[in-house]
Amino acid sequence: MFLVEKKSFFVGCAFGSLLLALASFWTEKIAILALLIIIAAFIIVRLIRSEWTNHLAEEMFVSALDSKIERLKNGVDNNSILVLDYLRGCLYDSLFLKGNNFIKASTKQPDFQHKYRDQWRIERHDLRKKYNEMGIDKICPEVFFFKHGLISCDKSILEYIRKRDIFDLGGYVGDSAIVLSQYTDCTVFSFELSHKNAEQFRETVKRNGLKNVVLTELGVGDQRKEIAISDTGQQSTGVCVEGTDIASLTTVDDEVCRLKANVGFIKADLEGFGLKMIYGAIDTIKKYRPVMSIGIYHNYDELFELKPFLEKHVENYVFEFQLHRFSKGRFVELTLFCYPREIVTI
Repeated sequence: MFLVEKKSFFVGCAFGSLLLALASFWTEKIAILALLIIIAAFIIVRLIRSEWTNHLAEEMFVSALDSKIERLKNGVDNNSILVLDYLRGCLYDSLFLKGNNFIKASTKQPDFQHKYRDQWRIERHDLRKKYNEMGIDKICPEVFFFKHGLISCDKSILEYIRKRDIFDLGGYVGDSAIVLSQYTDCTVFSFELSHKNAEQFRETVKRNGLKNVVLTELGVGDQRKEIAISDTGQQSTGVCVEGTDIASLTTVDDEVCRLKANVGFIKADLEGFGLKMIYGAIDTIKKYRPVMSIGIYHNYDELFELKPFLEKHVENYVFEFQLHRFSKGRFVELTLFCYPREIVTI
């Protein structure tokens, strides 16, 4: 899903064979042979995971992938390194390297994630019952179990957030707002660009009497503008899926000024727009130094560029990579959790 190079591999095989077919079109036998080569190339790449295919994939892509993963490992804790090794295994797996025993071993989730999974299995029935009664149908572990990383963070981080406002970016139907409203004595400012989701969000707020939650019906990016989206009213509704519905975007920096917010925590799951959101939030991050929980699993830009961008522009932050789902062999809900180093007591 994330590896554009894999598509290029298909296209390269097909295009090369097609050129051979065109160049030899005047000779019927050679043209037929070229056509067979085209068909064989697709069969080999798509269906037969042979030794030479694996070797070619390694030669073309693996070294570049390794360097990107190593770059992300810079300065992170041991658990984050295990998460990134798991990520590396998942990406290798998508390069058709499934025949390699090492790769199979590396795609197993870290042991500490298994402990979280076991705890989730114990608690999920009660959590489902509790939040279904509050009007939430989808009970996702990233929200109601991991609480966007807040469940396992240092007490001093929670105290830091408690005294400040929260920005909930990608509010969906109010599920995160319900949880985050319990972590602050100030205001949860939620942003949701889908009109359909926003209607359900308001129902959630009303039904549960959330007095410290304020909804703004806007998406968040790197500039103010209008865009066309496909407003399906689903969890995956975002700016990266074009359609015929019009939505408006703003920036975190502009909204912090408008709302006069003192931001202590930013939660963002923006279906692929996380990096652009950070571009439009950098002044806020420098000034208020919020704790952040950002979904980075939607595309290459989020995954490989968001942390280096923050490292370049913001000083003295701690970065952690966390998995907030239990999907074997996948890294959905991969989250970059980060906070200013000075707020954690030693």
